[in-house]
Amino acid sequence: MLHKWIYKLNHFSEEIEFVIRYSLAVLLLFSGIGKLFSTISGTGLIEVLLPEELHIYSYIFNAIIAFTELVLGVSLLFIVNSSGRKSKRFHSFALLCIFTTFLVVSIVGMITDNGAECGCFGELGKSRFGWPMIFRNTGFWLLSFFYTFLVHKNYSNTGVEHD
Repeated sequence: MLHKWIYKLNHFSEEIEFVIRYSLAVLLLFSGIGKLFSTISGTGLIEVLLPEELHIYSYIFNAIIAFTELVLGVSLLFIVNSSGRKSKRFHSFALLCIFTTFLVVSIVGMITDNGAECGCFGELGKSRFGWPMIFRNTGFWLLSFFYTFLVHKNYSNTGVEHD
């Protein structure tokens, strides 16, 4: 009886991992595409992070963030399905890093209180630095943390190499 319950729990955690992975992948793709086709995106972020003389690099900085989001989003959708344990662990760590960065930037943006537009989703979804952004980014960070936990749990208990 206990064996059946453990099997169901492990199967359920794999389904949750699947849903979280695809949700975060779609979010990253939406955000990356929004940044690429936006003319205002990233300028608020640059105002928060860099001194005024470096604001001219905002479009380059924005393109790097958008490219990172798109690569991670596409790889989460397609590459991870056929990959093994190391790939899933790498992607879970990358997700945790990117959402930790977004959370820290939103906190710094609120502390500086410059009222800037962050450009998180380009012109598709405008958002200013403040508590709503911190709550949203905390939710994304929690999802990425839970995904990382599930990936490491699912591959540490099996004893089977998936590489």
